Amino acid sequence: MLDVVSAQGQALATDDAAGWVDAFQRFTACPHRELADIGADLMRRVRQMALGTLGEPTPVKADHRLSVTATWERVSGIAVPVYAINGALDAPDRLAMADPLAKLVPGRHTATVSAAAHYPYMEQPAPFSTELASFLETV
Repeated sequence: MLDVVSAQGQALATDDAAGWVDAFQRFTACPHRELADIGADLMRRVRQMALGTLGEPTPVKADHRLSVTATWERVSGIAVPVYAINGALDAPDRLAMADPLAKLVPGRHTATVSAAAHYPYMEQPAPFSTELASFLETV
């Protein structure tokens, strides 16, 4: 998904809010599907989420991303249970983050929701909710 991040960076550099949102929406399909395969309602909701992330529709004006450093080094300090729920169709680099995270945190669990990519809670809310409820019953 490096191309998505690169496209977002290019859009931010040129104050192109629409381009940033278009790049953001590519996480919805991930590498296993085309955006045309995604339902219009889901695309609308992801677009709204992306615009909320920007904080303003246009112009972008600045890179509003927060620089987060030493992320993996701080993971072992997490003192609460963690449940990483992934979409099976998400990008391999995103899926690869869940297992190392889970191995570093006590009380960790992972699950995968089929037929979903980066937003399993939006694409498959019933299976996602079942997984989450099951986890919450244990904590």
